This record gives sequence, structure tokens and C-alpha cells, in this order.
Amino acid sequence: MAVNQLVESLGELRNLYGQLYELGLRKKELLIKDQLDELTGIINKETRLLKQLAESDNARVRAIAALQREKGQRVNTQATLAQVSALLADPEERRALNEASQRLSETVAKLKELNALNQQLIQQSIDFIEYSLDLMVGPAEDEVVYRNPNVQPYAPRRTGGFDYKA
Repeated sequence: MAVNQLVESLGELRNLYGQLYELGLRKKELLIKDQLDELTGIINKETRLLKQLAESDNARVRAIAALQREKGQRVNTQATLAQVSALLADPEERRALNEASQRLSETVAKLKELNALNQQLIQQSIDFIEYSLDLMVGPAEDEVVYRNPNVQPYAPRRTGGFDYKA
């Protein structure tokens, strides 16, 4: 009974991560096309999915605890799925759990790869914006620009009405 709950919770997690992956693909397209208004909507959807993901992960932890109690083991909320699988005597249950775990791992790996790509796209956009601003405005005053070491350092001009050198 608890094994079925665990497999179902892993399936739910995989489904939610799959939805995040689909949103990530859409986000990648929007980043490339520079459509920031739609990007905000995608981020809001991701936030809602992350809340659902936290709830589903809590269900997974409860299912693992129930399975451990069912098998007469001490409850360990930090147990890995491989450790939980080792508790199962029925090969069919073990196979179902391992398959669900493998599918979830594959989906999470794809999502991590896509998130890394999106992170690179965002960083490139930020770099381009900073470069464009530097071209239009010039470098920031505190930014170091090459100076001839033989020339005295630049002394800022005073803008006040009092000439202190007189």
C-alpha cells in the first residue's frame, strides 16, 4: 500500500518537473525573442508550480515514512530511494519504484540542463545591456581606464565658488 503511494508521489513529482521543463522551453524562446512581458507570466506560473512541487515532495516524504513503518524500520526522512528500495522484498514493487525513480531523475536532469542554458541566455542579455549602456553613456567614473604611469593622477576639479589655492 505505501509503495503505491510512493510510486504515485514520484509520478506526481515527475509530472510537475515536466511542466516546469515545458515552461523552461517557453522561457528560452521568450528570452531569445526578448519578449519580457510574456516572460513575467511564465515566471508566475513557475512560482505556482514550485509551491505544488513542495507539497508533492512532502507527500513523498510521508509515503517513505509510511513505508518504513510498514516494514518495521525506524523512520528516516533523509533516506534515499535506493535505501527504501532495499526494504522491499517483492521484486515487482522494487521494479516499479526503481522505474519511477529513474524517470524522475531523467526529467530532473533535463530540467537542470535547460535551466543552465536559460541562465546563460539571461547573463548574455545582461552583458549586452551593460555593453550598450557603456557605449551610450561611457564607462562609469569609478571604472579604471588606462593611464600613463608617468603622468600625475587626475585630480578632480572643485565646483564650489571658493578657490582654496589662492
